[in-house]
Amino acid sequence: MKKDNLDDGINDYTYADTSADMDSDIAMFNEALASLVSNNDDDYADYDDDDGLCTVQIESENDRVRIGTSSVIGRRMSQQDAVRADDDADYDSASSVIAVLCDGMGGLNGGEIASNFAAEHMLEYFHSPSFDMTDIPSSMVRAVRMLDKSVFDMKDSNGDPLKAGTTIVSVVIKDSSLYWCSVGDSRIYIVRNNEIICVTQDHNYLKILMEQVKKEMISEADALNHPKREALISYLGIGGLKYINVNQNPFELMSGDHIVLCSDGLYRSVAESEILGIINSFADDVYSAAEALTSFAVGKNNPHQDNTSAIVVKFLPQR
Repeated sequence: MKKDNLDDGINDYTYADTSADMDSDIAMFNEALASLVSNNDDDYADYDDDDGLCTVQIESENDRVRIGTSSVIGRRMSQQDAVRADDDADYDSASSVIAVLCDGMGGLNGGEIASNFAAEHMLEYFHSPSFDMTDIPSSMVRAVRMLDKSVFDMKDSNGDPLKAGTTIVSVVIKDSSLYWCSVGDSRIYIVRNNEIICVTQDHNYLKILMEQVKKEMISEADALNHPKREALISYLGIGGLKYINVNQNPFELMSGDHIVLCSDGLYRSVAESEILGIINSFADDVYSAAEALTSFAVGKNNPHQDNTSAIVVKFLPQR
């Protein structure tokens, strides 16, 4: 599994969508959004767990994949990560699978609303007639562009701008073909045997700084130590996405491959080599693998540990 091969067909770009029915899809999102905001305006979870766990877990399994998730609060006051996963048994193609992870941001519970809305409605869009399974990359880009507008337009119960945002990483598996889409700095890893590769790019200010390094405008040390290097430059809710990371060419999965989706709370605490070791240690148990990843991050005892979430998908052998 070579990184050069994975880079082929992976792009950051702004996708121009002029489909006539886009407004109706946005209206569908906004109608659901209005209900979500009104139902959650005063909905604060009271987390009282000294170890920072409070695990939320989803388990899903069919003949082609196993999916396990884990989401923990860390040392934060609220949970702004959201995870969704679905093996699509009711879809026209029973061999299709989607998984979505979002990491919200925004005052009070704005980030929680944004992330849950985006995750839920990415999944909903996947099930809708508007999602074209013959052109999955374009469908995924179309979805995140609409979600960006919907999150940007969010209002609180007083009608004031919510000023919330969220990252998103999503994967779709059709037969043995893997497609992914990313906005923000959450990540997707592919694990095959003893190799791990991150296939997404972080959409933060460091990306721009490293472009300046290539042009010899600043030194690499200046870029890596810049105080704003982690500031996001693309996320749902920014109001006009500049960067959308997708793979135009599908990645062909092999039996035993694992896909890991995670928020920055995981990879900022757990090294890639440690992620690889945990996945290999729980190779046949994605549920335990996901929980081990988040527990390992919390176990680092970082007093500022962020919300930490992981989705682990295992591609199974043909039967």
